[in-house]
Amino acid sequence: RPGVSAIEVEVDATVRLADGRGAVRLLVADDGRDEEGGRSTTVTWQAPL
Repeated sequence: RPGVSAIEVEVDATVRLADGRGAVRLLVADDGRDEEGGRSTTVTWQAPL
């Protein structure tokens, strides 16, 4: 996206899924702006280990 100069990724490998399995979760955000000038949404992704 235009205007993005930095990306922040947070990794959490201590997550437990509802079924008890361990998982990894990534939270990804950038410093871009949406069409209205506000901060963009953080995206969350997770998967079992």
